[in-house]
Amino acid sequence: MLQPTIITKDYFESFFEKAIEGTSITVARVETYTNQDPDVTPQMIALAATNADVFYNITTPRFAVQAIVAMGTAVGDWSPIHLLNNVSASTAIVLTPAAAAGGRVNDIISTVWFKDPTDPAWEDDPGMIRYREIFGKYGPALNLDDSFTTFGWSQCELIRQVLENSYPNRESLMDVVGNLQDYDIEIDILPDGVKPSTGPGQGFPLRAMQVVKFNGTYFERQGEPIISE
Repeated sequence: MLQPTIITKDYFESFFEKAIEGTSITVARVETYTNQDPDVTPQMIALAATNADVFYNITTPRFAVQAIVAMGTAVGDWSPIHLLNNVSASTAIVLTPAAAAGGRVNDIISTVWFKDPTDPAWEDDPGMIRYREIFGKYGPALNLDDSFTTFGWSQCELIRQVLENSYPNRESLMDVVGNLQDYDIEIDILPDGVKPSTGPGQGFPLRAMQVVKFNGTYFERQGEPIISE
């Protein structure tokens, strides 16, 4: 499988290269960018010249929009499988504006780890209703369809429950943070059955992702959440 990518140097060397060791994946070309770059269209044109069958797009939202727009306007008939990193898997601030500018958004594959506020399946979900009611009241200027706003809510919920389970000292706080599995902490916008958990030697509170595919309007879930312990 040929797989070009726009990716930061550290991410490429510390994660991606190690992840594909021993596989049949061949990297056809790597293109990078900096935050000072005005546009990544030249990089996209260079990637398209490889005619690779997979495009691994690891970009922050601004450059993700540019890359997606270039896929629809500047690279000819290159139509690889498009894998988009989780950081830019936002319907409101990436996919919708990219589509409006001529980008090719259908069938982009990504992952999410909390309920997508633009997915109609969650319209009547108690956790999503609570999120919209509270942030709608106390954050009227927020875009509640923006996944970064939803991320902020998840962090608020986690911190609130950590503090509720802590005594007013650092030792207690660190004990709760380091042993979340010992406390009844739930974030209701996480996928059903997924709870934050930490313990000795395990500092990552969430180890679950949901594969999603964009249908032109929102990300549709593909199967069940993948949980890695």
